[in-house]
Amino acid sequence: MSDGLMQLLDPEAIVLGSDASTNEEIIRILAGRLEALGYVKSSYADAVVRREMTIPTGLPLERADNVAVPHTDPEHVLKPGIAMG
Repeated sequence: MSDGLMQLLDPEAIVLGSDASTNEEIIRILAGRLEALGYVKSSYADAVVRREMTIPTGLPLERADNVAVPHTDPEHVLKPGIAMG
């Protein structure tokens, strides 16, 4: 991973062992963490969920773990950051 991406990944924004059972649940958990850490506005989670409903970013893999890069418009962001879960 490039140094630039590593600078955006806050260790406090990594959520392991979540009990989320849907895409929306994990999006809201991670968005909540980003909001608590001051990265995004309170409107962020709803905006990401809305965008994922129209243009999903998920890549279904042939295993238990899938990959997605949900995001939304910058108007919901206070500063750049990445959450992972």
